[in-house]
Amino acid sequence: MQRRGIICHIYWVGLCIFCQFQTACAQSASREYPAFSLSPIYPAAHPYLIKDEELYDYFSIDSSGIYLYASPHDKKIGNAEFHLYPDEFERMLKLLKFYPMEKVTDVYKEKGTNRWLASKKVYTPPLEKAFEYRNISEKPLAGLRVALDPGHLAGDHALAETEGKYMKMRASMHTKHTAIHFHESDLTIQTARIIKQKLEAEGATVMITRKRKGLSVDGFDFDTWKKVFFHSYLDEQVEKGLLSEWDRKWYKTKAKDKDIFKLYNSEDLYMRAEKINAFRPHLTMVIHYNVHAPNEKSKDKEGFFLPTHENYAMSFVPGAFLKNELRTQEDRIHFLYFLLNPDFEQSIFLSQAFIKASKEIAGVRTVSEEDKLIYLDRLCIQSSVQGVYARNLKLTRMVRSPICYGESLCQDNLIEALALNKKDTFFHDRYIPSRLLEIAETYVSSVHEFADKMLRE
Repeated sequence: MQRRGIICHIYWVGLCIFCQFQTACAQSASREYPAFSLSPIYPAAHPYLIKDEELYDYFSIDSSGIYLYASPHDKKIGNAEFHLYPDEFERMLKLLKFYPMEKVTDVYKEKGTNRWLASKKVYTPPLEKAFEYRNISEKPLAGLRVALDPGHLAGDHALAETEGKYMKMRASMHTKHTAIHFHESDLTIQTARIIKQKLEAEGATVMITRKRKGLSVDGFDFDTWKKVFFHSYLDEQVEKGLLSEWDRKWYKTKAKDKDIFKLYNSEDLYMRAEKINAFRPHLTMVIHYNVHAPNEKSKDKEGFFLPTHENYAMSFVPGAFLKNELRTQEDRIHFLYFLLNPDFEQSIFLSQAFIKASKEIAGVRTVSEEDKLIYLDRLCIQSSVQGVYARNLKLTRMVRSPICYGESLCQDNLIEALALNKKDTFFHDRYIPSRLLEIAETYVSSVHEFADKMLRE
């Protein structure tokens, strides 16, 4: 208990220093986001939390704790929405980490700026036997819980084009006169199945968020969701203040399937995060395949790509909150988690292991500044590791475990497109591209390195 108190005090001192330094930088003439170096006196997430300086208007930290504000005006007049005292940090962190968002929100509203009563305990559900990595055992991962999230949703090519996550190229000399046609959600779910099989063979307990092509976590395809749940979903979003009446009317009268699909996908991502957090994994791997962004302009009117020679891997971790991304109460609750959570460096380590494995096992180089990807500059913060970026995606924001959001390769790369189009290996009940076996191994290798170095008891 004494050691825990010392650690909490160290983090508290760090939070105060962090706030004072951020305020000074925000008031400087340059008005640029300040550069940070990692320091043991405050949680490692802090250098990567804020991408836009306007977010400082939604929180403050002083000797009496952390304050969150519903708007810049509320901060200006000193009207805090929530106040967390230093001796409440540990209790709040448990609540944020182990309770569903609905319950956390209720407690957040109930507490407000009041002190928590000592009698109001936060129950931490017990885990099974603690994990211990055994690199000489037949089951070195026994006891390890791994969550896998295969990205995207489409179950067929038509819906993949609605989703905007597909690859197709016309037969040409470049493609060896082969017509190329596949979609990312199929690649990711097949990759997840391979990873699951490999990890379970070594003793790990593995959960995949979605198990069947074309179905969301709650088991509905897009057409069913649109017919049965779409209108009630709009009503809920309006009630929560996340959509306006004008938005609801537009979605009901003018929105196309690709617009509605984004809502379907957003709801599904929320449920994926809830499912992952309920599983309480030691780590989470989010599986994606990339497209070289500048090559998007090469698509013709029918959506066919031209092949590119660019190919690289990258990974995302939590952070880089953008302008307006503390506007809702839910956003501010997620932000509070990262202010309190001292385990951010584990996501960096896991992603670093993935980047390393992508190069050594799959032969894919790491993305660099020379690739001139605008979204990395606008939406992300470069971490201390090349190819690993903080980005405030829904899953990096909501998942309560170390997380690697992997982008293994560029699907529009000529060599990769040909390999991913070729179903030349039999796995379980179907033929799949053998290239997926190599990509799956990069994730498996990352899990081993993480378990060996970061989870030793």
